[in-house]
Amino acid sequence: MPSASLPSRKQNVSHEESIEEYADRVLSQVFRITTDPAKTTDAHGHKLTLLPDLSAEQVDNGEALLLSATVLDSALLEACTAWPADRPLLHYLIPCWKRVIRALSGVKEAQQQKRELLIEAKRLCMSNCLFALTMPTLYGCVPSPFRADESRSY
Repeated sequence: MPSASLPSRKQNVSHEESIEEYADRVLSQVFRITTDPAKTTDAHGHKLTLLPDLSAEQVDNGEALLLSATVLDSALLEACTAWPADRPLLHYLIPCWKRVIRALSGVKEAQQQKRELLIEAKRLCMSNCLFALTMPTLYGCVPSPFRADESRSY
């Protein structure tokens, strides 16, 4: 009687994700942005906003279309500028803040490069929140009619 052949097991070849790939993946998920026109959604199916100016700059410089800590400041400026003017900018930035905090809590102490990336993302997110409140014209937004320096008597 011929022996029944056992189904072959697929070998799990785990692709070790480089820090550059990790940065692009996580920053795309946190800020819901991309410089790669081929990427329209993140791993969770959320729509990503293409940053055409940063993308063109990366192509001109011969760089890979990846988000990183070095381009994050200009990426956030472009993303905030592209935010609809009729919606408060903090409606974009506060959820980003929450996502970066959640991502940071999932990174182990030993993963120093990942922690540093997320700490920088957290810093830039908070910085942009403060700029959105104090200097909305930086993003092409109209300042609120309420001004903190007006004296009010109550």
